[in-house]
Formats: sequence, structure tokens, C-alpha cells
Amino acid sequence: MLQYSYKVCFGETMKNIKNDIAQNDYKPVYLLCGEEAFLINTYKNMLKEGICGDNTMNLSVYRGEDIDVDRIAEDCMAMPFFAPRRLVLIENSGMIKASSDKMAAMIKELPETTCVIFAEQEIDKRNKLYKAIKEKGYICEMKPQKPDDLCNWICKILGSAGKKIRTEDARLIIMKTGTDMYNIYNEIQKLIAYTGESNIVDRNAINLMCSELLEDKIFDMIDAIARKDTARTMKLYGDLLTLKVAPLKMLAILSKKYAQLLSVKDMKNGGCSSQEIASRVGIHPYFVKQYIDQAGNFSEKDLKIIIEDCISTETDIKSGRMEDKYAVELLIMKYSRKKG
Repeated sequence: MLQYSYKVCFGETMKNIKNDIAQNDYKPVYLLCGEEAFLINTYKNMLKEGICGDNTMNLSVYRGEDIDVDRIAEDCMAMPFFAPRRLVLIENSGMIKASSDKMAAMIKELPETTCVIFAEQEIDKRNKLYKAIKEKGYICEMKPQKPDDLCNWICKILGSAGKKIRTEDARLIIMKTGTDMYNIYNEIQKLIAYTGESNIVDRNAINLMCSELLEDKIFDMIDAIARKDTARTMKLYGDLLTLKVAPLKMLAILSKKYAQLLSVKDMKNGGCSSQEIASRVGIHPYFVKQYIDQAGNFSEKDLKIIIEDCISTETDIKSGRMEDKYAVELLIMKYSRKKG
């Protein structure tokens, strides 16, 4: 079970939800949306527990896009059974991305005894349902969190388990696992189990137990290629094969990373700020410096040639002209080999 309560509280908008729960004073409708699925799930569970607890007789749950709006309306208009409220929970319905005029009209007529929660990752702020929720209730957008906030969160979770960690080691966890909170949470649980009775989570435990993201491993391969370190490049390639990563998938990530490096290089040369680079390239601000440093290892011409070669290699594989493992191996060897 995910641990939430005080251990997850980021931003004023989320604090407002905690205040509603603490005061037992709920809005008629909530929309929890955004990129950070962990926070959406966490605050959904907090609201659910506060509104109806274990009383499933006053809880209706709808998931997915194939749901009956008329049936939802019936549940919303029904009186609660021996309780002050009933809760209607709607998850990943797509109704706030595609217009749902009928649902928007129903939201405006909610009885005081009904609370509706939408948990949606994709929304369109222009549609009538979104506007109706904004007018009648509360919208909380769960965005990717800042590294400093994630470090504090890591320290709090470990602290509640009787563990201590240095700030720089908490940052190492983020460097290894990325900023996705589900990934971080799972790695923290591994660290708690591994350290056992010890009250310290140190760098050795993190290096041993925390799994690096696939994209980070390929980023390391790009670094080895840039340094013309063929031995390390091939070792990393072998490690990825051992982890049963398909060569075609490796190639797709390599292509993506080289394209991002080219964009970063162009924008940095054009005088763009780190924040602008992060936003336009689609990378977390925390990792911008790493991308800038990596882009500095290549000329613009070299990056364009490598990207074209990646595309050509993918075509050869998909057309059956080359076997995938052999084709990717040739590609990375070509660019990691020293000239002359």
C-alpha cells in the first residue's frame, strides 16, 4: 500500500486538498490531472478515504473510456445510504479531453450529498466539462516535481522508516531512477528492505540496489561512444542485451537521444536558457546540464550524420536486409572506434 498523508505534499494547490480533508469540508467535484501519476493516485486515495472511508455502499467507481454517462448521473443523484455523502470516482474516462456536454450539465446540478472525483492524465481546458468543474469545484494539476522537493520527500519516507540519508545521496537516487515518483518510491522500498536494521542509507546501498533507467544506460553508452571507448560501449551494449532489451528498442532510444542532443546544442548556441531548453526539448530541468555537457562532445555535423545513420539502420532492420542485433552492433562500433 502506498504511504501518503504528510509524506506527499507538494505545492499550494495540493495543500488545499489536504485542508479540505482535515476540515471534512469537501467541494462538490475535484479534477486531479497532470503528468505525475503517483500524485494523482495518492490524492485520489486521500480524498476517497476522507469522504467515504471503507463504506463501499456509498462509493461508485468508473474506469476507462467506455462508461455510461446516464448510469453515472443516476449514481450522482442518488441519496447516500446512512452517511452524509456518497462518492462517484471516475478514472481515465477521456471525458475531459473529448467534450462531454451531458456530463458538464450534470456537474452543475450535483446535490450537496454527492462528491465527484475525476482522475485524468489527459485533459483539454477548452471543453465544457473542464469549465464546469472549474466553476463548481476544484482542479489540481499534478506536475513533475522539483528535485529539491523530491529530495525532501525521499528523506521523509526514509525518516518514517527510521532511516537517515544525506541530501547528496537522495539526489543520487533521483539521478539513477529519474523523477517519476512511482520509480523513486519503489526504489526507496528496496533500500529500506536491503538496509534492514541499519539506520543509514548510504551511497553504497544506492549504487547496489537502485536500478538505472533504460534511457540512462543508453545515455552512458552515448558518452562512451563520444569518448571513442569501444570496450565500454560494447560492454554497455552487452549489459542491455542481458537485460533482454530489444536491439530495435535500443536504436529507437539512441535516435531520440541524439535528436535531443542536437536540439539542445542548437538552442544553447542560440542563447536559450536552461528552462527554455528543458521545456522545448521535453527533458526535466534537473538534467539539462547533463544534456548540455553531452552535446558538447559532438559537433552539429556529427550529430546529424549519426541521426541519419540511425534512421538508415532502422530501415535496414525493418526491411529485413539486416539482422537487428548485428545492425545495431555495427552502428555503435562504427562511432565508438577511434579514427586512424
